[in-house]
Amino acid sequence: MRRGSIGYVVDVGTFLQDQIIYSVNFLDEGKIVGCREEELIGADDPWTRQVRVPRKGALGQGLSVNGEVLVELGAIGEVIKVIRDAPGGVAYHVHFDSLSGRVLQIPEAALEALEAKD
Repeated sequence: MRRGSIGYVVDVGTFLQDQIIYSVNFLDEGKIVGCREEELIGADDPWTRQVRVPRKGALGQGLSVNGEVLVELGAIGEVIKVIRDAPGGVAYHVHFDSLSGRVLQIPEAALEALEAKD
């Protein structure tokens, strides 16, 4: 499906017991497609063009708080949620294995999609 296509949710289910999947009927294309929550926005919400939401990404810079390095440069994290209205533009909630139980909000510019690195 092309970004910005409009459809309606016809069913909700789960995948691997931890991901909510929405079955979305795209009438113009005549297809029903399974979508993760972070891939969808309301039809009335303003459209923000952005890079494809990565499932995993690598940091293009290290992250530190008060001089303590929390996440090293190049660390790989899993995108949990997209924040479209974050100050300064699109950001992601990302979980890094090195920070057990913590989720960080990372600006889009600091996260490289792993697919783009290949």
